[in-house]
Amino acid sequence: MFTHTLKATGRSLLFSAGRAGVRVGSVVTPRRTARHVAQRFFKTDRATPERRRFSAEPPHVLTMSLADGPVVAYRWGDTVRAPTVMLVHGWNGWAQQLEHFVAPLRARGYAVLAFDHVAHGASPGDQATLPIMIRTVSALLDEVHHPVGVISHSLGAAAVAAVLAEYPETVPAAVLIAPPTDPRPFLRWVARGLGAPDTLLDDVQREAEAHAGVPMAELVADEEFARRLTTPLLVVHDTKDAEVPITNGHVYARAPNARLLVTDGLGHRRILRDLHVVDASVRFIAEHRQPPPLTLVTPSGVPSHAREHRDMLTDVGAMA
Repeated sequence: MFTHTLKATGRSLLFSAGRAGVRVGSVVTPRRTARHVAQRFFKTDRATPERRRFSAEPPHVLTMSLADGPVVAYRWGDTVRAPTVMLVHGWNGWAQQLEHFVAPLRARGYAVLAFDHVAHGASPGDQATLPIMIRTVSALLDEVHHPVGVISHSLGAAAVAAVLAEYPETVPAAVLIAPPTDPRPFLRWVARGLGAPDTLLDDVQREAEAHAGVPMAELVADEEFARRLTTPLLVVHDTKDAEVPITNGHVYARAPNARLLVTDGLGHRRILRDLHVVDASVRFIAEHRQPPPLTLVTPSGVPSHAREHRDMLTDVGAMA
């Protein structure tokens, strides 16, 4: 007990010293200090291997080499031949957080592909960015032969939305759980937590944009962005989400083909284990699954495609 108290006190003293150093550096060497704070913003924190371990059906584990670095992926079923749903975790998250979706999806005949983002979970690296997450989602969806949906959480949902805004026909449907709209408030929150005064925040953002390779304004999901999201979406958000307020979800719910599912009291992470949320998400993917086009043979022997069948859905919960 005494040793634990000493360790906690030591961490507190180091943190306080770090904050003091940032405040001094903001005056003496503002650019270097801003760069240091921005670098810390992109540094990820990992869960322990015990927390990342799957407790139900064990997946096939593989490593996939991508442009931004290798990612560890987890596969249930035949992702080459079977219709496949991808699971995408958020910032400082890991694939196992979405494990509750696996069994219901498998029961409906889907293969499932999950993965740990670069510098998350079991994937190597110590820094990541939203653009890296976007590129990772896009690259892995390209590897799936028959993608029928994506279920995503938090910043992973923002990455999925960015891909769908650019390529709306990538999947027939997607579920966005607690999606954030703007990385800038989180950058300011981290910077202030590290001791940066408000006078340094603009410099911190410039350094963060230089590191990420894109202006943060281009990563904001506003109403204009939402109008580009024509893929059928189920947006799930909790009224008590203290990390990503529900006002963020309302923006995505303005997409042309979006439905909004509101929960109360589940917060930002417990929402991933809620049976109603899991069931609603799986049913939404199943409703929008499109069968392959039928091939008919005409009397002349020339194949022709039957008119594509589309599910007839009543979007009671759709928001204009």
